[in-house]
Amino acid sequence: MKKEGRALDVQGLTVHYGSSPVLWDLNVSVPEGHLVGLIGPNGAGKTTFIKAILGLIKRVSGTVRLLGNSLESMRRRIAYVPQKETVDWTFPMRVRDLVEMGCYPGLGLFCPIGKKEKIAVDRALELLDLSFIENEQIGHLSGGQQQRSFLARAIVQDAALYFLDEPFAGIDQVSEQILVDVLREMRKQKKSIFIVHHDLLSAREYFDWAVLLNTRLIASGEINQVFTPEILRQTYGQKLSLIEDLLKISSDYSKGHHVHDRNL
Repeated sequence: MKKEGRALDVQGLTVHYGSSPVLWDLNVSVPEGHLVGLIGPNGAGKTTFIKAILGLIKRVSGTVRLLGNSLESMRRRIAYVPQKETVDWTFPMRVRDLVEMGCYPGLGLFCPIGKKEKIAVDRALELLDLSFIENEQIGHLSGGQQQRSFLARAIVQDAALYFLDEPFAGIDQVSEQILVDVLREMRKQKKSIFIVHHDLLSAREYFDWAVLLNTRLIASGEINQVFTPEILRQTYGQKLSLIEDLLKISSDYSKGHHVHDRNL
């Protein structure tokens, strides 16, 4: 039976690489309709967490429910944007070809794209400011344009759950602005979006929910409740004074600046 109101419900999740645990006995429950930051130090298991949820790597133990359902029954309603480093950017594919791939989960791989799908692709290209480069080969794009292209593909898929692995890594400020604005609009549409993120200074501004990991679950909850010096110290093992300095900078920044106000 569907468990209403939960985008993600993970119980007892454990993942090993060889004999070493990467994730250990995680219990995480996240309500629907949030922009969720997956936060923790390098090697904390953030990417592994996403891959285990999506069945891309084997779980030692644990159960995963997505919108109250099994992964198998939800695959068409899930969109995944991997790290840029995992993509073969030399593949001879145009931006438009990549974005059109978002149509196939609903159509089937060998079904032709119709008028409705072409309109959805056009809208996504326009939304992510990619129309002017839709015929460019994906390997010729900047890092920010590449990430925007993958998000456009995910938007065309019209999923209910989105998993993005470090979409802000190595991108320009213009692309960051566009991505954040689009992700916020998706949240308004009650989409649930999970994002692996490293920058502590922007986390409070970008997300309304956070899951903090370091092999184990440290905390999960509304950003203002879990993004605290003590919890960050538990997550990163750094001196409390350094974390407090970061939080002060983040707080001052969010009061005086907002992503949509940045001078681009």
